[in-house]
Amino acid sequence: MRLRIIFGAVLVFAIALSSSHLPLTSARRSRDKRATLEGALAIETQKRGEIKGQPLYETIIHVPASAQTLPITDPATPESEPKGPVALAMDESGNFLVTNQADNSVVAFSKEGSVIGKTTFPEASALIGAASRYGRIYTLDAGRGRPQVWSATAGDNDASRIVELSGDSPVTGITSEDGQVAVSTAKNKKLSAYDGASSVSSATDLKVAPAQLFGAEPNSLRVSRGKSLIVNLKTSAPVAEAKLLGTSSSGDFFVYVIQLADPNVLLLDHTVLRFSATGRLLGQARVPATERLYPTPEGTTLAPDGSVYSLLPRADGIDIVRLNFVSSLPTLTKESVQTSGTVAEAASAKRSTSQAETMAATALSVPQVTRQQITQTANWFVSTSPYYNTKNLDGSCPNRVKPRYLGTRAGNYQSGIAYSWGGYDDPNQYQNKLSNNVVAGNAQDNYASCSTAGIDCSGFVARVWGFSNHAFSTGGLPGSGYVRSIAVSSLATGDVLNWAGHHVMMFDRGDSNSLWVWEATTDGAADRTIYHQRTWSQVNAYGYAPYRYNGIVETPPTARITVTSNRGVAYEGTTPSYTVGAGESIAFRLDSSRSTANAGQLVGWTWRINGTVVGSQSAMSFTLGPGSHTVSLEVRNSSGATATASLTIVISQVTIVLQHYVDNISPSYVRRGIGTWLAVYGRNFQPTMRVQVRSPYGGPWVIASSGIYYINSGFVWVYVQMGGSGSYTATLEVVQNGNIASRNFTVGP
Repeated sequence: MRLRIIFGAVLVFAIALSSSHLPLTSARRSRDKRATLEGALAIETQKRGEIKGQPLYETIIHVPASAQTLPITDPATPESEPKGPVALAMDESGNFLVTNQADNSVVAFSKEGSVIGKTTFPEASALIGAASRYGRIYTLDAGRGRPQVWSATAGDNDASRIVELSGDSPVTGITSEDGQVAVSTAKNKKLSAYDGASSVSSATDLKVAPAQLFGAEPNSLRVSRGKSLIVNLKTSAPVAEAKLLGTSSSGDFFVYVIQLADPNVLLLDHTVLRFSATGRLLGQARVPATERLYPTPEGTTLAPDGSVYSLLPRADGIDIVRLNFVSSLPTLTKESVQTSGTVAEAASAKRSTSQAETMAATALSVPQVTRQQITQTANWFVSTSPYYNTKNLDGSCPNRVKPRYLGTRAGNYQSGIAYSWGGYDDPNQYQNKLSNNVVAGNAQDNYASCSTAGIDCSGFVARVWGFSNHAFSTGGLPGSGYVRSIAVSSLATGDVLNWAGHHVMMFDRGDSNSLWVWEATTDGAADRTIYHQRTWSQVNAYGYAPYRYNGIVETPPTARITVTSNRGVAYEGTTPSYTVGAGESIAFRLDSSRSTANAGQLVGWTWRINGTVVGSQSAMSFTLGPGSHTVSLEVRNSSGATATASLTIVISQVTIVLQHYVDNISPSYVRRGIGTWLAVYGRNFQPTMRVQVRSPYGGPWVIASSGIYYINSGFVWVYVQMGGSGSYTATLEVVQNGNIASRNFTVGP
């Protein structure tokens, strides 16, 4: 079964924020149910938050920031990543469970908005999800090295760690399904939350296979049941991430899809697709992810009845909304996203001026660096493993927030340089400061009262690019003159994703559902320089923009061609020759797998035969007949650099000549002066043969073409009119390929 869908993206709902906070109930529902109807768009009857009068979501619960039930760090703090509620789930009774990373708690709400209970996990470092089973809350802690699972009685603070998870794949969430508590990983595996190693059977055999955003075919999505493909989607925008949200009691299944709606500003369109059990599309809903203050990787959940709810952190509090499904969604564009008064804009305006920013209008001194050097330097920062003494760990330093991966005992901890707001130490400087008893790191989004050793996100990027100082902040980077905007699809090793006023991370490579980055971050309790895999769910839906450092010395790719056929293998720079019989051709497979990007990844392939473009995939098949054919390949890497290679295939046609014969002529006697058609029977005649007649009275007489009528290789009509006198013997000759076959006949009065 093949389904074809063109995904659109939708408009963001401009929610009017009130300075006065409503009580912790569903009273705000009426205000947000239809979102704001201002700013009519050039789409038929569509207004913000609506599609043809249908609200895109309805607010079920609003928790005002003033209630402090679900606290959020100050969203306007410059050069910081806001932290707060990150995950939404439902317990067995249909109540909402909200996981809050700001205070490592899980708060249960009824659907009417009442607080049922709050369970705290004081020893956890970075909770990313929760599940409920038999009155107990299970939470997933992604901080401090290996992920851990904690458990506590709902509403109590009796938390205990029950397992430390093994494996090399990042964890993404925790669920309770089919009587099991399971932890999901970025590789779409599920581990037991009790032993951290056993594979857990899933309640469904559905498998979602998204395209790879930086691969050859990014605009596709497939869903299989067992070995059967039941959904094959072709999308209008590249798919960055896709995962199975769950299956309802009716058997319908829901797929969470993130698409790259705008390649220049990293506008990520979050949608939920509802399918019947057989794979028929029943509806689409848009998750208003661009309204979120920060990303919530597990912020959307499915109820057994098929309702889908989503968590929206805002500047004035937290909303839980129910999504409405429609038959189609309009395209999401950056123009449709309300940016006026956003947190990013406010933070950029308030950013600290104490960090040096080199933005001179005159010629800038830009260090030159290759992508290989960038990789080496970045890995140096994340792999360094210094020794910490007790003063480094807990020395006196008011207002300093200790990085959460560091303990209290002297020794080595996780590799990397501690995060320090405003810092820009390289590994050597960091080690020297530690040796001089300087306090390690400051995870507070502000300067501590004392000097701390470490580096922050923009300082890390500056160092890796070769600057010797803190040359820019995230707010100042776009206008610094050091970078230029690029398309997301062009991201290569050493480029950055910058969220002005908040955070910057350095891109290395893309993967299915995720990207690999280097960064100095406090997100997820990392609190240090780290190289890791981020799912696209962990990236803000709007705000990040891709940039390329102007000092990068680009390395072009290398193009190589492998041509395979049943005649053997040939490579670029050669001239393979083949022979075929009449009407034959040769099927070739053209492959670029020997090509190398040398920087970033290969993202473009152009095949030409005799100058005509015949394909744009990494490999293709083509059939060639006799002649000379120049095959060329142009490859492009994600840096935008190109390279070409070619070879010329020569195919010659060999004609196998079969000896021809004249077996019989009828009639064998013709009269002089009377035109007669002779039926000539034989073998291996060709249309290009020549027929001539020889006689004792002159000749040869060449029979005109109008006097020859070719039927097939064994029969031809020949018209003759013989002159002369008396009776004599004449000879009919068939000439082809330099050979002559003949037969006699008699001429008489």
